[in-house]
Amino acid sequence: MHSLKPIHIILLIAIWIPFENFLVKWVPGGDFIRFIPEITLYFMLGFEFARKIVYKKQYISTPVNSLLLIFIFLAIASLMYNLIPLPDSLKPTISGIRNVRTLIRYFAVFYIIVYNDDIKQKHLKFFINSMLVVLIINIATGFFQRIFGINSFWLPENGDLEIAGMSTSFKSVGEGGGGREVGSVIGMTGDTVYLGLFLVIIAPIIYLKMALEKRKLIFFYILLACTMMLQVFTYSNGSLIAMVGGIGVCMLVAKEWGRIMYLGMAIVLLIPAFFILKDMQVNKADERTQETNPIDNIALLFSDQYINSLDNSRLWVLRDVGKQVATLDNPFGYSASSDYARYMIAQNSGTHEFDKLIEYDAMEDVYWVAMLAYYGYIGVIIFLSILLVFLYMSFTVYWKTNNMEIKILAGSYIAILASGFVVCFIVRAFEFRIFSYYFFLIPAFITKEYLAIKNKTHFYTPTIEQ
Repeated sequence: MHSLKPIHIILLIAIWIPFENFLVKWVPGGDFIRFIPEITLYFMLGFEFARKIVYKKQYISTPVNSLLLIFIFLAIASLMYNLIPLPDSLKPTISGIRNVRTLIRYFAVFYIIVYNDDIKQKHLKFFINSMLVVLIINIATGFFQRIFGINSFWLPENGDLEIAGMSTSFKSVGEGGGGREVGSVIGMTGDTVYLGLFLVIIAPIIYLKMALEKRKLIFFYILLACTMMLQVFTYSNGSLIAMVGGIGVCMLVAKEWGRIMYLGMAIVLLIPAFFILKDMQVNKADERTQETNPIDNIALLFSDQYINSLDNSRLWVLRDVGKQVATLDNPFGYSASSDYARYMIAQNSGTHEFDKLIEYDAMEDVYWVAMLAYYGYIGVIIFLSILLVFLYMSFTVYWKTNNMEIKILAGSYIAILASGFVVCFIVRAFEFRIFSYYFFLIPAFITKEYLAIKNKTHFYTPTIEQ
């Protein structure tokens, strides 16, 4: 009988996370159960570090080690500089530490993989196949919800829950004026945003698996079409744009110039169609109280109503708040305490226009602006440098590996990075487990092969003739 290894736990968590919000409500102490995987990862990370560094004296250098340490140091220094002088600094300091944690917590899974010697090609294959199974389950439940609607069975338990390091209130669609757009679907993930972000992760994997392996093409064409349809049904237009862009990046990576041309032509033809739909919408529905069809929902992207709603939310944060944050004198930001950062932005603006920002939690939806406020120019540059290193490693592995599974994951991650950069202008993706876990797990697999390639060898079993 095989013993339970760290990689097995990591893969189990990867399967658990998309179902977490649905499953925990059926288990006593569900709120606490949410944190068991994260706590488990910290224990595993400590064990791997002790085993390799303390006992074997084996330090593994990766291209992101120094950058991550610098980022953590700057985040802590910013907290101390901004908050320690305050008379009541405990609460904002704890809030700031929590925000730093939500951003970097899944670097734990990255280093567990990097420091573990038990990773095999079969684990990559299992990860890819299990994610496809998770996707198929969400497609089935999502289409069911589209036909029959969403009731309390599918939703997380009503009440205030701590998800992604913040308090979140869930209500059934249409109950008490809360919830998501009527007619939208959530699959097994508990929220349209979570489902949309999961699809952003999985769509590039489907596409490159289809493009590189060239097997079961009909199955993967149908699966990709269902994935795109499911994304439309989430009514999460930001995730839809990011996913389509990610597939376009996959086409570039795979050098499928013909498909890129067809995709470009489709976009050029669809935009006028959406403008026509916009003009046909005489009575524009309130999507949270009255159902609109998915095509009308996309057409709203080009409507005055949508632009006006942005002008009072994300566009205001990006344009006005972003401009104000860009003028801050402190290159290390106002600290990761969101309440303190928003307060300081409003205080230093010299106008009452920003007073509403003090109670405006949704500033983090425009995550790059929030990060600039928290960590300053230097912190954001360091974090973006980490992402650029991941990008470089992914390109290197994609072109030089002789293993198909890691080639698929490397190519997919290039697209995920591009999609993640875009989606963080409209959603706090790095704070959500369902995005962040995979975002740092996949480059861990890639890093194993990259480090081997640097030593003129390969980590995974060869499956591609070179």
